[in-house]
Amino acid sequence: MLQEAVRSFGLKLDNLLHRGITDPKTFHIMAFTAFLDASLSLKGRRRLYEGVLEKVKDLTGHTGARIAATRLVPYASAVIEEVKREVKGASIAEEGSTAWVIRDVASSIKREVDGVFVIDAFSVIEFATLLATCRRNGFMCELRRQVFVNPPGKTDFVKRQVGKGQVRGWLRDYASKLAEEVECGRNYEVYPLFDEALHWTVGDVVCFLEGEGGRNPFELVWEQILNFFHRLDVVPFTLLVTSDHGYNIFEENGILSVGHGGGEHALLGLDRVALFAVLKKRSGVWL
Repeated sequence: MLQEAVRSFGLKLDNLLHRGITDPKTFHIMAFTAFLDASLSLKGRRRLYEGVLEKVKDLTGHTGARIAATRLVPYASAVIEEVKREVKGASIAEEGSTAWVIRDVASSIKREVDGVFVIDAFSVIEFATLLATCRRNGFMCELRRQVFVNPPGKTDFVKRQVGKGQVRGWLRDYASKLAEEVECGRNYEVYPLFDEALHWTVGDVVCFLEGEGGRNPFELVWEQILNFFHRLDVVPFTLLVTSDHGYNIFEENGILSVGHGGGEHALLGLDRVALFAVLKKRSGVWL
């Protein structure tokens, strides 16, 4: 099961890192490194891109993190296989339908969620990172059983169903529909900048992880989640986090890139799948 594989990866990520490390950037780089290593090995391209892989590992700044990332590779491989299985077995009439997935998610958590947060292009790598970051920072994080699967090459499938116009607009439409169905009022937010981070770097994996101005894109997402919790100032507080699709890692002109390219030939194809996570903050102590 995909969620169980992602959960196992996230728990292992948390367990392997020294307890003094809490920054989300390190967690994200470690997770990404493990998935990159696994995908290159599975595609027989590891030797060709070993130099790039070493540069990515160096971004953590921690010797222990480099070792831990290597130990995470089997867990990343398990997630990759589950993504393939999920995509292959998806019924687009259901998994690709926003109306269906909204109803299904809401049926199990209606009136239990205080807010909705939708992130553009958040992949299973980031959901695993989110789980580990939550555990390390005093939050609970539960992956729901629902999986949203886009048709091949249609990462704008949510947009086609819920609205038109600029990305922030139709993401907001999706978040609004989710919030309405789970009955949390107008407590919803969208975050399109993660997807933008994939594009402004011209796809290069190292630039993507370093982020604009040295701010890792997952690190910025985590800040927005904390701001959401702070602003509503409700404890305990429960937040539903989801996405419209993920992204791929692919080869382009001899460069390892991230984005929506590569199609079936991507080194790692995560663009078609989106998960749902429920975050809970039970204490009034903020970090």
